[in-house]
Amino acid sequence: MERCVAGRIKVVDLHPVKEVEFWEQVKALPRSPLEVIFLHYADDMSTGEIAEVLDISESSLRTHLQWGWETLVRKVDAGG
Repeated sequence: MERCVAGRIKVVDLHPVKEVEFWEQVKALPRSPLEVIFLHYADDMSTGEIAEVLDISESSLRTHLQWGWETLVRKVDAGG
């Protein structure tokens, strides 16, 4: 999985099993962060494209993206 973050490419190399587990955790998120994370990482859409598709501001979109990631990190740190 690869994303450009603040002009830098951030590569997250997940083992196939870990990738399945990651997407299972994403699917457990509430709808808004789930949609944003899926479109951003699985469909490789920019924040501008996603905001347009979902008809929300980029600011709101970034909030959903950040909240989703923070939630995923907390789940992983807690062991699932």
